[in-house]
Amino acid sequence: MNIEETKQKIIENLKGVHDPEMDCDVYNLGLIYEVNVGEMPDTKK
Repeated sequence: MNIEETKQKIIENLKGVHDPEMDCDVYNLGLIYEVNVGEMPDTKK
């Protein structure tokens, strides 16, 4: 999975998190300002 696919998957999952008081997901409600995904360092030695 590349960085863009990972970012889209995170956003898709955030849209499944609902604010119980607003009856809306936290992403479309505007509580998430941006999603940053970077390369993970290689930890295998």
